[in-house]
Amino acid sequence: MLKLFPKGIQKIEEQRGKKFDIIFCGKETTDFATGQVGIMLADELNYGVVTNLVDIDTEGEKVIAKKETETGYEKVEVVSPCLVTVNKPNYEPRYPTIKSKMAARKKEIAEVSIEVANESAVKEVKLFSPPKRQAGVKIKTGTAEELVAQAIQKMLEAKVF
Repeated sequence: MLKLFPKGIQKIEEQRGKKFDIIFCGKETTDFATGQVGIMLADELNYGVVTNLVDIDTEGEKVIAKKETETGYEKVEVVSPCLVTVNKPNYEPRYPTIKSKMAARKKEIAEVSIEVANESAVKEVKLFSPPKRQAGVKIKTGTAEELVAQAIQKMLEAKVF
């Protein structure tokens, strides 16, 4: 299925007579929520990729992307053409008016036909839950030095280090 996207993009680019500068993808899919489709598509197209995008700007051929990380935000520059996966932005989206909804109903949606062998880039081998974690050991009695010594002894017995 993923092999269809690059072929569809290339066919649309041929019809338009020019390449896309930026391809936008969602953060993750609804089937497994793995967040890999955008990255795999960028790889197939040989494009640069920025994930977790929250804001974007351009300067000529450069795309300046603000992405969300575990520790905050980071600005990244990438050359177009590129692909970005988008998080929920910091602002409220513009919602369509009744007039624009009615106009959208009349708009023709072009279909792109592609012939390709039936193959999947992702194969599900096995799904499983991680093993349950065992309860830890609580050391409650003694002075601070004794507690540390007991903790080190427990770790040596468990061969942690």
